[in-house]
Amino acid sequence: MKRYITVLTTLLLAGQVGWAQQPEGEDEGLPGQNITVVSEIKPILADAKKIGLNPELPPVDDRQIEVEYDVPTRMLKVPYVAPEVRPLATRPDKVEPLKNVYAKVGFGNYLTPYLDLYVNSGRSSKYDNRDNETNLAARVNYISSNGPLPDQQFSDLRTKVMGDFFINNFALHAFGGYDRNAIRFYGYDPEVDTIISTQDNGQTYNFIYGGLRFNNTEETYYDLEYDGTFRVNYLTDRLSQNEINPVADFMIGKRYDDNLAKVRLGVDHTTFTSDTLRQNLTIISARPSYRVQKDIWFADIGINVGADEDGFYLFPDILFERELVDELVVFHAGFTGEVLKNNYKTLSDRNPFLNQNPLLRNSRELQVKAGVRGAPIRGGSYNAQVSYSNVNFLPLFVSDSVAVNRFNTVYDTSTNILNLHVEIGYSFGEKVRVLGAVDFFSYDLKNSARAWHMPTIKSSILLRYQVTEKLRAEADLFFFNRMFALTPEGTENQLPGVADINLGASYQVNESFHVFLDVNNIAAANYQRYYNYPSLGLNAIGGIKMIF
Repeated sequence: MKRYITVLTTLLLAGQVGWAQQPEGEDEGLPGQNITVVSEIKPILADAKKIGLNPELPPVDDRQIEVEYDVPTRMLKVPYVAPEVRPLATRPDKVEPLKNVYAKVGFGNYLTPYLDLYVNSGRSSKYDNRDNETNLAARVNYISSNGPLPDQQFSDLRTKVMGDFFINNFALHAFGGYDRNAIRFYGYDPEVDTIISTQDNGQTYNFIYGGLRFNNTEETYYDLEYDGTFRVNYLTDRLSQNEINPVADFMIGKRYDDNLAKVRLGVDHTTFTSDTLRQNLTIISARPSYRVQKDIWFADIGINVGADEDGFYLFPDILFERELVDELVVFHAGFTGEVLKNNYKTLSDRNPFLNQNPLLRNSRELQVKAGVRGAPIRGGSYNAQVSYSNVNFLPLFVSDSVAVNRFNTVYDTSTNILNLHVEIGYSFGEKVRVLGAVDFFSYDLKNSARAWHMPTIKSSILLRYQVTEKLRAEADLFFFNRMFALTPEGTENQLPGVADINLGASYQVNESFHVFLDVNNIAAANYQRYYNYPSLGLNAIGGIKMIF
């Protein structure tokens, strides 16, 4: 308190001194005074306390930021025009020409002429390094034979023309053709079925087709891929039956790095008509899917949705594949479903000895499968797979009770099929090539007693051997075990299995000419693929091949 009074006294005295000051030049009348200021204040600074600060540095940002630059394109007008320079001569790159003609002509026992002719436009330097190209080709294949049995004769003619047109990043493939298959219904006993032997007993299938297929050959601006097919099939026969079948299919997809999202759309319509019957089959489908592609595995995930005469359908469309031990063991599996077309064309291709007005109906198949494949040694490969399928309306062929040498189509409403498939292959350079495959089937049918004319074991072995530089040999073995057939009398008949062995050889006389000999069914096995229709037995064809 004393401290505050002392300070106040000092201020008051200073004010008095200020107020008593005389103006400059006047006489000073007051005497001087000495003032002593006494204070007990003793300021003491407290000990300083050190505040410790340990700042932490922020973490280092090591992220790599990708910077995208968008530089707009600007066209500049350049007044300079380069002069045209014409070389005195240019040396074009040498282009190896393709062989333009392949012809195989021969003749065999049972009065069997044979022709296989292929012609193409070839390749020359005028097409080299050009964006637009055109390739044209045509093929004719013909064979006929007269067997030892009455009416055991056939002829088969197949012709096709095609053209490939490449325009920048777009490819167009046009094709068309005419096939003619003439057969006789020789599956009867002429001593018993005398009526059949005196009537018109032939059938001729005339098949005309044509269409277009297109696709992109380079990536588009938006990384899109597309392809499509449109074709029209027309089939007519000797019995005044005809079938028209337009088919359209289109796919569009977009890539995301290595992955692909796509959708495939399809329409398949069939109209079959005869003098007394008209049938229609239509399949409309949409198949969206997405493929995930990684280094050692990929997966296709999609669905198959659509409609046909039996109504709406929805099937899975899933495939998966993964390397387990590099390329030595690759696991693959699938869960898929689809509608299978059974029109007059597909049925007559399987069995040409059909009766009039066959029943047409699509099949629906749902399948789950899994297996392994790989290439354990150089030049060798294998594939093993087991699958289980359920097929609604599986087509089967049974003999007609009146026209005993013709077959009707019947359908099992629900068939379970277990299949084990194994195949192996081996190539020793260009010297030896071996391919082998075997299938085991087990059928569980709902309406039919047997899977008529369908074997439970099928196998094949193909061998190609380059004996010398000019001599080449080959051998084929086809085997299937016993089958069961339903006879015209409605009884069950067992058809024995068979091993069909074929041998062939060709010798190169010069660069353009070869001679060949093919011997089929060397064991002369008289087996029946369909009831009462035995094979030709031993048959051979020899001739020449020309390549130029």
